[in-house]
This record gives sequence, structure tokens and C-alpha cells, in this order.
Amino acid sequence: MLDIWEMLLILFLCLRLESNPSENEMAAILGFYTLRAGGREGDQIPKVSDSVKQRAFPLLLGRLNTFNERQSHGALVIVEEMRRGETVCKAFFFPREFGTYRSDSFNKQEWWIRKGLPEAKDLYQRWWNLNLSWQEKKETDPLRGSNIRISAHCG
Repeated sequence: MLDIWEMLLILFLCLRLESNPSENEMAAILGFYTLRAGGREGDQIPKVSDSVKQRAFPLLLGRLNTFNERQSHGALVIVEEMRRGETVCKAFFFPREFGTYRSDSFNKQEWWIRKGLPEAKDLYQRWWNLNLSWQEKKETDPLRGSNIRISAHCG
């Protein structure tokens, strides 16, 4: 649970995003959010305006190859939250056929770094570059038809 100061900071940062900040300031705010993604960023970031989202996606997706695994994961979660318009708390990516893996032999972290993350980066970047309207992009799941799913466990 976020304390009052964290909630105020998150609200302030979302208001800054809405104020049409410079690209550098926007990238810094989004970088902060990548480190908190998955439920610790509050419920404001998915609710920013479409104009903020349209500026944010290329900044996040364009930096995926410079982020470490944690920030890349966070960036993808933030993009997914913004696309959906809702928080994806405790988000994690996993193979679509996860149920077929033996739990004692499956290493989620190893799978994510070796297979999941590279594929997810590619899928989200290709999705963003599709020649679709903004509304169509929001309604299109970048992971549809792939071997990756995103799941959330709220509560």
C-alpha cells in the first residue's frame, strides 16, 4: 500500500506529464515509473490522457535496449497499463503454455531473460509501429498470437 507522500508524488508526476513537459523531463518521469511498475506506481499512470500516452510509448519502447531487465520489464508493464487504461498490479510475463512446464524444472527468471524479454520487446515495438489508428492500437493486444502472456495478481 502506498503512503500519502508516495500518492502525492505520483499524482504530481502525472500532472507534470499532462503539462506537456520536455522530452527529457518526460523520459525522466517515465524512467522513474519503470522502476515502480506492477502496482507500486499507483493507479494514475494508466489514466493519463491519450496525448501523453502517444508521447510516452515511443519514449519507453525506444529505450528498451538501454534499460536493464528490471526496467525493461517495468517499461513493458507501464505500456500495457497505459494501453489498457488500468493498473496491472503484480504483473508478470510467462509462457502461454506455462501449464505444460514442470514447476520444479522451470526457471521463470531464466526464461524471462533468455526468451520472454527479447520476444516481448520485439512484439511491443512491432505493435507500436503498426499502421493503425490510436484507438485500434489501444484495442490490439501486442502479445496476441505469441508465446507470451501477462498476468496480474491484485489483492
